[in-house]
Amino acid sequence: SEPYIWPMIVGDNDGGGTPIVHVVAMEGNTGSDYSAMVYFRGTGAFTNYGTCGKFIDSTTAISYTVAQDPNSNKVAIAYTKARTAATSRENNDVAYRMSNDLGVTWGPIVNVTNYASSAKERASQETSTLFDADGCYHILYVAAFYDSAASQLADQEAKLYHWDDCNNCRSLVLDA
Repeated sequence: SEPYIWPMIVGDNDGGGTPIVHVVAMEGNTGSDYSAMVYFRGTGAFTNYGTCGKFIDSTTAISYTVAQDPNSNKVAIAYTKARTAATSRENNDVAYRMSNDLGVTWGPIVNVTNYASSAKERASQETSTLFDADGCYHILYVAAFYDSAASQLADQEAKLYHWDDCNNCRSLVLDA
């Protein structure tokens, strides 16, 4: 078994003063294009994580982020998800999974972008997330022109998009 690498970490508490740390990491599997993304939940002294994490999804890109809502028990993980069985790091949708009980259980994978096969744009390998004061979950992500014949993203242009779960709306933030 491979070690887990490239952790993303966020601190939380259970509302009663017990600290909780949410960690997402990727399997350090250099022999495969897909790697397991795993969630670990630490409580107490920040050293009690156990040895076995919860499988979240398989991904080809190190693009995951984790966020927690300071006003509720919500925790969410956003990431870019390969669109096909082809192992291209450029042919991605944006997806997330949500927990409503401080990371004890996780809801289904939600695809935010659902690009059509004919779409000329794909999500790149960057996501950033947060919960606002109203409990809305926000995802920022980078997208670029996608050349399906070459299976490549354009390296000379990009767009920054915003999506949130309260309005289920995608909006363009920056076109560069």
